[in-house]
Amino acid sequence: MNKDVKTQILLGVAVFLTLMFVMNRFMPPKAVQQKQSTSTSQGVNIPTPQSPLPSNTQLADADLGSESSNTQLKATEINDIKVVTKEYTATFSTKGAAMQTYSLNTYYNLPPEKKGRINQPIAGIIQDKNYSLAMGILRIGKNTYHLTGKDWKLVLAPEGTKIDGVTSKGSKLIFQTMAGNLKLSRVYDFASKDSKDKFGFDHYLIVENTSTSAIVADYSIAGPAGIIPDDTDQRFGNLNCVSAYLNSSNGIVKEETAISKLSDETSFTHNDAKTAWMGITNRFFASLLMSNQPNLNLAVAYEKLTPTQGFYTNYPKDTHEWLDTVFAAHKYNASVWLSTNIFEVPAKSAVEHSYRYYGGPLDDRIASAFSSELETLVSYSWSWLGSISNFLILIMEKIVSVVGNYGIAIILLTIFVKLCLLPLTRKSMRSQHKMQQVQPLIKQLKEKYKNDPKKQQAETMRIFKENGVSPVGGCLPMLIQLPIFFALYGAFSRSFLIRQQDFIPGWINDLSQPDHLFKLPFDIPLVDWSYFNLLPIIYLAMQLLHMHMMPKSTDPSQQQQQKMMKYMPIIFVFIFYSMPSGLVLYFVTQSFLTVVEHYFIKRNTDHEAIAGISNGKNPDGSVAAGTGIQGKKKKHKK
Repeated sequence: MNKDVKTQILLGVAVFLTLMFVMNRFMPPKAVQQKQSTSTSQGVNIPTPQSPLPSNTQLADADLGSESSNTQLKATEINDIKVVTKEYTATFSTKGAAMQTYSLNTYYNLPPEKKGRINQPIAGIIQDKNYSLAMGILRIGKNTYHLTGKDWKLVLAPEGTKIDGVTSKGSKLIFQTMAGNLKLSRVYDFASKDSKDKFGFDHYLIVENTSTSAIVADYSIAGPAGIIPDDTDQRFGNLNCVSAYLNSSNGIVKEETAISKLSDETSFTHNDAKTAWMGITNRFFASLLMSNQPNLNLAVAYEKLTPTQGFYTNYPKDTHEWLDTVFAAHKYNASVWLSTNIFEVPAKSAVEHSYRYYGGPLDDRIASAFSSELETLVSYSWSWLGSISNFLILIMEKIVSVVGNYGIAIILLTIFVKLCLLPLTRKSMRSQHKMQQVQPLIKQLKEKYKNDPKKQQAETMRIFKENGVSPVGGCLPMLIQLPIFFALYGAFSRSFLIRQQDFIPGWINDLSQPDHLFKLPFDIPLVDWSYFNLLPIIYLAMQLLHMHMMPKSTDPSQQQQQKMMKYMPIIFVFIFYSMPSGLVLYFVTQSFLTVVEHYFIKRNTDHEAIAGISNGKNPDGSVAAGTGIQGKKKKHKK
């Protein structure tokens, strides 16, 4: 077999295996290696006083004022307080002074044509006592207080809420309780300071020492819990535990792992680091607790949980069927806990710990408008490819602002990328056709210089050079397009922009989902296909047409390899069948443009002359056919 053909085949196999690996993994590589272990027995040295989870510890009930009768608080009978802003609706409970549910008012969990459509849930109760933002345990010296699920006194609530029969007029939500000589106040502030600062709120914990001596304490606080997957597909809908800490130069370092990959025991992350934020994300949304005092934090722990029936009570009954579908694909959820270092509260004084909650789109620009620490919240691909993804997304946004449709924008983006690569692909295709045309000459060289390999190689390279043939001409464009492919894959797989954006109503209703043309009368086993998706079939047709246009080799071994390569498009159909339709639309458009480009290049190349052997002479001295070198006509006298 020709050495160059072998090289191209091996490269093609390597490219295919690489694509398979990336697509099966889906999740882009992390910025840093996950520094996580499953339990303290495996080497994680979490000091016992700071263990953030109370479930495995015998804890005393919270003291609601036994040591300070003058500050004893009575828990209110109000359990649920609803807070409604333009962007979200949140419910809070006096149980643990925690958030029960949080959903977005302007985003929905299903496209408009689907039934059971509700506001997009971001946080909710997974199991009893697993409320978002709940206080976990508080340690004062040797005494441990279990605050999770305990009743707190509702002191102030947003306007319209009745407290003890009196209508509140506040803009904040304040809960209070006592633990020993410490008076705890939890303050939720919903007043937006900026028009962009809308997907979340500020949260303060005020710890007041009512005694005459200093007190040292530490506590744990729950992060977001109960986020619902935004996609039933297991590859794209994974729930992920995310957290970030500050490195030695105070730069943000992000860690991320799928909940499904957590062990059944508590999993700790960046122990003894300065935690900037932590939480849980689904494909398109994030639920995060941010700390304004990273020096206070000791460790973050994730607990893998199975949602119980109580989870459903937070959502309308007509959505329970959809929830069943979601949790059939994603069996686990998680809660996350943040533990603090020991801190001191001076006598008759108070300390304030400041946090922020972000519950909104998993989009860098929207999230960074809330806090600059969330600028790198989304990872489209490897860090060196992220800039390419962002650049392509930016171009697509500019196009959408003109055409108003993301499907058309993807097609125009494909044309833009194709034009940028046109010089390379044109040279590659010309080289492939020239390579085919010079094959008879190469065969003659092998016969002429079969006893002189060096001369044969030199003459072969001369013919290649004179005819503009590059042995690696077909491989180079493929290698250059790989980074663009990975960048586009990340962009179309995770970009919030194309979520629930339609292209052709009735066919492509959501570019972030496969194009379901119609439901099949039966499910196809093994591949688990229940819908007929047309775009991958169109892609197959374009690829087969392109392969039909490729130059045919006269070498039997090369012909066998070309037959084998015909099956490659079929394999890609299986890969693309469950891919987002926006991504497949890109490749369908690219394939169509490639066919058109190849047609014109082939037509022009077929009419070009080929430089032959030894200045156009065959080994027998005749003029090489198709070389463009014409024999001189003999002049005949009349």
